[in-house]
Amino acid sequence: MQRWRAGVRYDWIDADNNLNVRDLGGFASSSDVIQASGLDSDGHQPQRWTLMVDWSPSEFSRIRAQYERDESQPSQTDNQWTLQYIMALGSHGAHAF
Repeated sequence: MQRWRAGVRYDWIDADNNLNVRDLGGFASSSDVIQASGLDSDGHQPQRWTLMVDWSPSEFSRIRAQYERDESQPSQTDNQWTLQYIMALGSHGAHAF
């Protein structure tokens, strides 16, 4: 099974938003700073799953299929399928043509 490969990747982010803001002279509170920064998660924990499998029919080519489920946005889930063909052409270390 030397010509086959498989992979799994999982990404996850958890923000506790425990921001300590020093006295800004009464201009802003810590919650105001978090909201202004765009980092307020409102309890959402973004995550992404990726599954990949590829097959190499020769040493110069590879066919790869990948699925990704992206839940990084709080209101939507993005499902992506990718099919890729990779081919190497030209001279390299094993051949000088």
